[in-house]
Amino acid sequence: MLKKIMIMVAVMMFSMVSLAGAVVMTFDGVGGPGDGHTSFTHFEEVDFQIDTAVGFGAWQEDNTNYAGDAVFINYYNYDAKLSAVDGSLFTINSIDLNTLYDNETSSISFRAYNDNNQLIGVDNVDLTVSQWVTYDFSSDFENISYMLWRNPHPWHQFDNITLNETGAPAPVPEPATCLLLGCGLVGMATIGRKRLFK
Repeated sequence: MLKKIMIMVAVMMFSMVSLAGAVVMTFDGVGGPGDGHTSFTHFEEVDFQIDTAVGFGAWQEDNTNYAGDAVFINYYNYDAKLSAVDGSLFTINSIDLNTLYDNETSSISFRAYNDNNQLIGVDNVDLTVSQWVTYDFSSDFENISYMLWRNPHPWHQFDNITLNETGAPAPVPEPATCLLLGCGLVGMATIGRKRLFK
């Protein structure tokens, strides 16, 4: 009986932690080989989607600014929208950013919205050097419905968007809470065992 309870506790704790895992939108393969860039208005990867009315550009492998497929919004002062494909809540953790061209400064405003279309958070980023940086979002970007951001002039490019799995992220239990839960279950098992042998 005690072994069964301990196995159940271990399974519950593992499932809570595994639900808190993250996925990454890498945009790999959207550009393909050759010069220039391709254009698209909708992209889906790892249960998330990104959209814009004016089209995204994707640098291809031999671009001098980036050795890979990085994405940018084709026209400035238009929004990109990031959301879960099934419309559920998610948390955005980080995004890789760079200026689109050398020696240009780009200021970006990321805006988080809840499922009532209310603005719940704003993170502002200034890109002053032409090199890739990873920007970590504030706690305002947890359990959001979607995120919007605009391509200002000068432009920026982005890649490797790290997000929680689709669905509201499960809270990771604190060690003290796990210990308390485990002790309580062991105590209940002990009491039940004593009553069984009476």
